[in-house]
Amino acid sequence: MVHSIGKPLLDELNRNPGGARALVVQGGAMRGIYSMAVLYALQEIGIRNSFQNAFASSAGALNIAYMLAGQARAGVEVYLNHISNRKFIDPLRFWKIADIDFLIDSVVSGSKELNLDLVKKSETDLHIYCTNAISGSQVVFSNHEDVDLLDVFRASAGMPVLYNRWTAIRDEPLVDGGVSNNIPLIDAMNTGCRDVLAIVTKPLGDRHDGIYGIKRILYGMLMGKYPPAFRRRFLDRDELYNRSSALLDGSLETDENIFVIHPSDPGRLVSRATTSRKKLLDCAMMGVNDCRRYFGKLELENIPFGTD
Repeated sequence: MVHSIGKPLLDELNRNPGGARALVVQGGAMRGIYSMAVLYALQEIGIRNSFQNAFASSAGALNIAYMLAGQARAGVEVYLNHISNRKFIDPLRFWKIADIDFLIDSVVSGSKELNLDLVKKSETDLHIYCTNAISGSQVVFSNHEDVDLLDVFRASAGMPVLYNRWTAIRDEPLVDGGVSNNIPLIDAMNTGCRDVLAIVTKPLGDRHDGIYGIKRILYGMLMGKYPPAFRRRFLDRDELYNRSSALLDGSLETDENIFVIHPSDPGRLVSRATTSRKKLLDCAMMGVNDCRRYFGKLELENIPFGTD
């Protein structure tokens, strides 16, 4: 059952604070500022520690990590002030249009340092999705296992074509987790969590029916370094994503309680490569107020995010 308001979830949190519930967050490169802003609002509302499990890939996984560390505001400012520039996204730098190394090594480890100790100590089990660059199959890591989390975030955000390189973890070549599981909703439901809060960065009803025609040929050329199995996984119709989307918009029924926060105005939603701070801030404000409205809180006219 899909709930149009969040009050039943708040009621359940009050009745059973330690109950099994899950958080699912979609990424989408710079579009991730929307989900980061929603997570900031969750932190301010006071329910950031209310989830036994969290599931995400790419920007969504890093966004959750900032919230688990109590740094959701800093997470929003990462988008606004630290990667809204050509150091991170440069269409003319065709060999690395999105510099994930800059994001991880200079921002997440530097100017807006993520407190990894707090992420690892969090009671929430964060499931971080990557994709095997050979087979196209999903590979999942946890914030509680013995692994270099920075490399996991680097791999999970490593978009084919835009970043176009893989990260080796335990001798396995890994890239963007969104290729194999863009919205890990079904995995969240399979853990036995009856209440799932999903934050998506695309309008409800979105589907991925595959890439065909001239565009498929172009992508095939740009992805020549990847084996055929991976290219098919990237280019073909994404049945898992489509099923997850159908559960989120209610066209596919389920007994679980699904709570969905989604962009209320698609016209304010930024693209994967937006670098305009003005547009990013407007999208962030939409995310904050979409969350507050969903949980019955007063909307805010402005939040003075830092400009450092």
